[in-house]
Amino acid sequence: MYILLFRFIMAKQKKVSKKAVGKAPEKKAPRNRATLGHFDHAKFFADLSEKFKLERKEGNFGSGDNFASDIEISRIGYGNYEREQFTDMKVSILLKIIDGFGKTPSEFFSEGFD
Repeated sequence: MYILLFRFIMAKQKKVSKKAVGKAPEKKAPRNRATLGHFDHAKFFADLSEKFKLERKEGNFGSGDNFASDIEISRIGYGNYEREQFTDMKVSILLKIIDGFGKTPSEFFSEGFD
């Protein structure tokens, strides 16, 4: 039994020593750091709010309350979005609104955003 344990330990040491004797481990390339400031967030929210109002009116969906009820989202929440009051808007809500306008996300964002 001790012989098996000794052989096991020796085999592990050989594997470790082979790694140590071989070439040095490759260094990873430095990672890119994320930065902010590539666009004006306030302007984006203002454009998004304006686009919501424009699409709703052009689509003849009636009031914001009616539109929100039609697509089954909060009337208060939708009203806030049209008034540029975006607090943690879920992507699922954004997609419901865009779908409610009868558009795909790429169609919706193709005009009115820089």
